Amino acid sequence: MFGIDIETLRLTPRYYKVVEDGYLIAVGIGPGGEEITAEEYAEILVLIADKPTPPEGYDYRLTAALEWEQYELPPAPEPDELPADDALEALELLLGGDGDE
Repeated sequence: MFGIDIETLRLTPRYYKVVEDGYLIAVGIGPGGEEITAEEYAEILVLIADKPTPPEGYDYRLTAALEWEQYELPPAPEPDELPADDALEALELLLGGDGDE
């Protein structure tokens, strides 16, 4: 009626990205985020596949400008810093219990 082929619309993927606080946090196909072209989507996937290897204690995040930015990882908590009840419950769950005993 309006010159739009409904079947073509159903088969045409919609590419998107999600940017928060200046960093790319998601890309995908389907509803959601800011719509991007197939070319931009492919470019982002290539960048992600070629992510640099970070030095120990660091990682990289992709900026909205599609540049890798290195950042320092927060320290991992030591096992003795976990509350005893939480550690015991986690152990029970790992051993097949329900954690409520």
